Amino acid sequence: LRRERQMELYKRALASLPGGTNSNFRAWGEETVYLDRGKGGTVWDIDGNEFIDLRMGYGPVILGHGDERVDDYVNERMRLGVSFSLTTEDEVRTIELIKELTGWVQKARMTVSGTEATMHAMRIARAYTGRNKIVKFEGQYHGVHDYALISVTPDDMSELGDSDNPVGLAWGRGIPEAVAATIIPARYNNIEALRRLFEARGEEIAAIIVEPVLGNAQGIMPKPGFHQAMRALTEE
Repeated sequence: LRRERQMELYKRALASLPGGTNSNFRAWGEETVYLDRGKGGTVWDIDGNEFIDLRMGYGPVILGHGDERVDDYVNERMRLGVSFSLTTEDEVRTIELIKELTGWVQKARMTVSGTEATMHAMRIARAYTGRNKIVKFEGQYHGVHDYALISVTPDDMSELGDSDNPVGLAWGRGIPEAVAATIIPARYNNIEALRRLFEARGEEIAAIIVEPVLGNAQGIMPKPGFHQAMRALTEE
């Protein structure tokens, strides 16, 4: 791989960005990649190396980079203004479309990021139930607010504890113990352990937060019926 221009940019970026990037997941030392452009499922770095993009913006670029239909509409709307502090018809149309496509969403609000969405969801669950605990499965990623960064990924797998009593591990420093204590970690795909948890602590629990597929741990699929059994447990 050609790296000449990227090495220059990496050294320059170190002076302004921690690790030379805006995310630890992109900081790969001297192998950090700096992209130039993308089209469809392909991206090119600033040295002209070509890659297949399997990340797709972690989801939002599902139609590929530079899709003409998306670009044309975005460009058209941008000429009318980008960031308003009031509501536009596009926002109403978007939620109407979400309702139509899902069939179960009744009302919704948009957030700027997934981090805000999960933070608000936890807050709503706590407000509605009057309870403070949220059950979160080990290895799942729900954003970068303090409540989400518990048991995301351990430095040492032996720190996790057993399936009936997982250890709540704060991911990084700076998270208050009182905040971390509101999260109850659980083992994914173990409905019996989850049932025992609810039998013991159900009166404390406001909600379960879950990735349908455990994506942050390389795509662990749910066992057949796991989500349905979990939903029935929360309704009970």
